[in-house]
Amino acid sequence: MFAIAVLLFVVGLYIVLTRTQALFLLMGMELMMTASVLNFVIASPYDAKHAGLYMALFIMAISVAEAALWLALLYCIQQREGYTALPLWQNLFSSALPNKKNPSHAS
Repeated sequence: MFAIAVLLFVVGLYIVLTRTQALFLLMGMELMMTASVLNFVIASPYDAKHAGLYMALFIMAISVAEAALWLALLYCIQQREGYTALPLWQNLFSSALPNKKNPSHAS
């Protein structure tokens, strides 16, 4: 069962690191949070107080609040700008690449 949680986390991390659309970033973060919840639920029978279940409920509540905030923010960005790509996120990964228009980056 831990392998499923690790697989979910890795898929979520891959989505977050490779996509620039904000909705995909949200989906990747939700997959990573689901993986952490699954780990807490799997490990909770080994604890006498079942603290993992309480932690899983807390993470799920935070996840719902975060998703609602992200979706509201995305709606505002879509209405104002007309797109949901996050250019700052895209610039994080493209800044290390040489720019063909600017020859000063050429090595």
